[in-house]
This record gives sequence, structure tokens and C-alpha cells, in this order.
Amino acid sequence: MKSIPVIFLDRDGVINKPAKPHEYITSWPDFVILPGVYEALRLFHDNGYKIFIATNQRCISRGLASREQIDALHERMTEDFARNGCFVDGIFICPHGYDDDCDCRKPKPGLLLQAQKWLEDSEGVTVDKTQSWMIGDSKSDEEAGINYGVNTILIGGESSSVDDGMKHITANNILDSAVKILEGRN
Repeated sequence: MKSIPVIFLDRDGVINKPAKPHEYITSWPDFVILPGVYEALRLFHDNGYKIFIATNQRCISRGLASREQIDALHERMTEDFARNGCFVDGIFICPHGYDDDCDCRKPKPGLLLQAQKWLEDSEGVTVDKTQSWMIGDSKSDEEAGINYGVNTILIGGESSSVDDGMKHITANNILDSAVKILEGRN
């Protein structure tokens, strides 16, 4: 099976302005796209990457939002992306809480595995892990990428010094991440 490069993105803090501590972004008026997102998504797409969002949405398990509300929010987000000439290939959500013992809540790699399965089932390709990246703003995002076996970028933090043969670096934001990834390809 042919393998392709993939960008896995966390949502809050990467795509949109994060909520205040212990709060959640559950509606479109509160969803503020961060600077550089459209440009980064276009750069990734134009350079042959599939793009997936992998997001923990504990607000669903806490009863603060329904799955339908979060799906509607993501539909608005993808419509906004389309109006700005960019898109993502899929969005994978963990609706569970800390104590649910699921396989999909980051730092577990379940959401990335779901994206891989979707690629294999719908497009007949798989993830080229050596050329793929998980970009997030928390250690759990970085750990999910490490646990899945891809390169990672931690936005606004200090990257892990894990020695697994992959790259684990930092960036200021998603656009800085895109520039670093693309510079590293040349």
C-alpha cells in the first residue's frame, strides 16, 4: 500500500484561540481562528500533505456540549476554511473524559489510528510516518504523536528529548510549524 505524508493537528491552541482554563469552545461565536492558520493549511495541502484534526473534546462527556453541537461547530469551521481557500481532510474527536479508559483520548494514539484507518479504507493509502507530523500545543498532543510514531511539533513549549529516530521540535504557531516542516523537506 502506498504511503503518504500526513499532518495531524490539535484544534484548540493550534487552529483556534484556546478557551480559558476549565472552559470549552462549544459554539461558533467563541471560535476564533488564530493568525496563520489559512496560510499553513494551504502550504500543507500544496505540498502534498493530507490534513487531519485530532481533538480531545471532554466537554461532551461532561455534558457541557453535545456531539451534535461540536459537529456543527466543526462544520462551520470547515465552511470558513473553504471560504479562505483551504480545507482539512477529516476531523477525529475523542468525546471521553479522563476516567473513561478509552483508546482515543490523547496522549493515546487512537485518533491518529482512526485517521490512518480512514485513509486506508477510503483512499487505499496509509500514513508515511517518517514524513508525517503531529502538531499540538500540549504535552498530550506531543505524546500522542510519539506514541503513534510520527514527528512532533510542540507549539509554545519545550519539546521532549525522546530518542526514537523522529524529530521533536518546537514552533511559535501553526504557520511557523509549516515553514519548519517544509524547510526540512528540502
